[in-house]
Amino acid sequence: MICVLGMHRSGTLLTARLLNLLGMSLGHPLNLLPPAPDNPAGFWENGRLVQINEEILARLGGTWDEPPALPRGWADGPDLQDLRERAAAVLAEEFGEERFWGWKDPRTCLTLPFWTRLVPDARFVLCLRHPADVALSLAVRNGLPAERSLRLWRIYNLSALRCLGSAPLLVAEFESYFRSPLAAVARLAAFAGVRAGPGALRAAARAIELGLRHHRSDGAARAGGAPLPPAVARLYRRLRRQGCRAGALPRTGRAPSRTTS
Repeated sequence: MICVLGMHRSGTLLTARLLNLLGMSLGHPLNLLPPAPDNPAGFWENGRLVQINEEILARLGGTWDEPPALPRGWADGPDLQDLRERAAAVLAEEFGEERFWGWKDPRTCLTLPFWTRLVPDARFVLCLRHPADVALSLAVRNGLPAERSLRLWRIYNLSALRCLGSAPLLVAEFESYFRSPLAAVARLAAFAGVRAGPGALRAAARAIELGLRHHRSDGAARAGGAPLPPAVARLYRRLRRQGCRAGALPRTGRAPSRTTS
């Protein structure tokens, strides 16, 4: 099982689609979110899992763009027991006996402790995009000021890192897809344990289109005309150094049974 993480507008969509082309199930096709003007090719998100993430955030007093303060031990709280049961049922219904499956939803960066209790053998791909580019993209899509977008970028990535521990992790830099598409796809396949031949890798790499890269900064670590906040710049450098922490491939990637709680 692979969970695709990353701040909104950081390449999670492209990464999930590439893994899907390499054979990863994203759940029943009818439950994938439909295309929208900002993502005409689709989101490659399972709507049932997104809904659970949104409900978790709402119960904790937040939203995707106003993350809640998370108290210690929140993921084990009795007030989320019904959601834990529902999430386990959804995973079983969507993925059943699939051996290679996963999902993508940026909100999972915030709710990850909830999910790791249900799928403890998960592997993670953390999508990394220059924070200035993320801020530019969010300004166009959501009208968010750069300062707020950069703060969200840091919150999402820090939240993910704090929960990942020593779990198998691949940091996928958004720009790498466009510098060397075939190499980037091969790296994903190797991390996922997919034995894909040259033809399959080339077919997946063809899904990488320059049109998906709509918003680019000047590369000088600037957003909205101001330098990146030092904490954001430090975290970006740290994540770029992270690379790949593959670990051992799990013996099974099956979803939890319907009795998981």
